[in-house]
Amino acid sequence: MFKNLSIAQRLFSIIALLCAVTLAVAFYAWNAMHSLVTGVELVYEDNVQHINRMKRIGDFYAVNIVDTTHKVRNGSLSWEEGQKSLTSARSEIKTKWAEVTNIELSQHEKELAAKLETQFKVAEASLDKLTTILTTKDGEAIATFAAQEMYPVIDPISENISKFIDEQLEAAKQTYETSESLKSKSEKIFITLVASGMTISLLLAFLVVRRVSASMRLLSRAGSDIAKGDFTREIPITTGGDEASLLQNTLREMQQRLNGIIG
Repeated sequence: MFKNLSIAQRLFSIIALLCAVTLAVAFYAWNAMHSLVTGVELVYEDNVQHINRMKRIGDFYAVNIVDTTHKVRNGSLSWEEGQKSLTSARSEIKTKWAEVTNIELSQHEKELAAKLETQFKVAEASLDKLTTILTTKDGEAIATFAAQEMYPVIDPISENISKFIDEQLEAAKQTYETSESLKSKSEKIFITLVASGMTISLLLAFLVVRRVSASMRLLSRAGSDIAKGDFTREIPITTGGDEASLLQNTLREMQQRLNGIIG
């Protein structure tokens, strides 16, 4: 089929092949980049945001509740300020936890979330008691609460929050590894496409050039012989459909006619 094409058609075919390879590489590169960006977005939305929310919940327990309790007990924070800080912390904890549970969780995350839900309910009873202590400004009661009741309630929450964050870090790691694998695979396919396209194009170009050059050399020698009156050089017939083949067959016919007239 390629043999029956004209020189212009052959050259156009090579250029078209190069364009097709370029488009294929560009499309694959775009698709791979899109997949990588999607992976990064998933890490941010599903993992980083989760970690940030859980960290905020942990901070509210550690800072707004634990530290506030100690500061009020020590007199470095007023009862009113302590009550305000506690109320704000409880509200923010509920908001952040609702954001966490509204997102799809893995099975292990669901199990941790269930444990935390139970611990939050236990903590709520203790925080109700702390609110009453702050409202009544009971110094002895807050000292007892800080020493005996606060940590047994909050420490388990902090521990499971840490586990939840570790789970998100592991998920982020897996997403990163998947993206790295895709990146490596994309690089290999990219190199393969470019190398294959260039190899095929160069091979086709070589065949076209060799074909045309061989025909031109033959026609040049035959034309020179005919000009000198020598009609003995054999000009083989060719079935090609390109311009060089047509010219070769025409010159062969002309040589035979001249040989018949003169001979």
